Amino acid sequence: MRPAITIHDDAADLLEAADAFLYADEPTYGLLLGIAAAAARRDDEAASFLSMSSGTGIEAVCMRTPPWKCVVSRGRPEAMARLAEALHARDPKTPGVGGPDDAAQAFAEAWVARTGQPLTVGMRLRIHRLDEVNTISLPDGRMRPATADDRPRLNAWADSFAEHAGTDDPRAGADVIEGVLRDGEIYLWEDDGPRSMAAWVRPTRNGASISLVYTPPEHRGRGYASGLVAGISQALLDRGRRFTTLFTDQKNPTSNKIYARIGYQAICDWRDLWFVERAGR
Repeated sequence: MRPAITIHDDAADLLEAADAFLYADEPTYGLLLGIAAAAARRDDEAASFLSMSSGTGIEAVCMRTPPWKCVVSRGRPEAMARLAEALHARDPKTPGVGGPDDAAQAFAEAWVARTGQPLTVGMRLRIHRLDEVNTISLPDGRMRPATADDRPRLNAWADSFAEHAGTDDPRAGADVIEGVLRDGEIYLWEDDGPRSMAAWVRPTRNGASISLVYTPPEHRGRGYASGLVAGISQALLDRGRRFTTLFTDQKNPTSNKIYARIGYQAICDWRDLWFVERAGR
């Protein structure tokens, strides 16, 4: 059977067709599963969901929910080239791609070979997985769920997080927080006032992702974020999740070491590449 590209009717159709493929590597594909689940809830007509299949079933997927870049799974270079061709025919304004290193690179090279656009390297990230929380020294204070009274602070911190982390999220902080609360929870570390925030998002059958980890500069270096990430991770495991995941910036060795002490282990290197000029890149 010659490999075939399928343009799915919607996110729900992709999730049904690619269920076995995506859940075979659930920790790596938590972001793709989360994007598709969110798109299915809001019936996003502008989104594109594509897969490539052969005689053995689906071997690669690609999804794009405007205004964000597209995201791809692992896949052979030939599969990425076919998906890039199909997505370009459907959505030529796609600004970039994110995915496991080799797959994202192959997709991007196929895209710019077709379009002649410049190729700009974005963030180099790493996905980590935790199955058991290590015992660590906790900072003074305690973890607590965020409440409605915390929203102004959360909104401001989400704006600061986006600026500090260099994310490509075009939303204002208030919209980011609203999105997190649709399928996750936000926690604060309290030590004579809120000192740090973190959230869990994108629940899958067996896991969930830690995100939005932010401590204002004046409160850093005291272990507040470590306490939060460890506490949220343990809470998720206690609720029956088999694992938790998170993304880190490969250029930030400090955060990578901190998460490793908690129990997170690297499982996938991930990169973002852009087909348009990016300010500050």
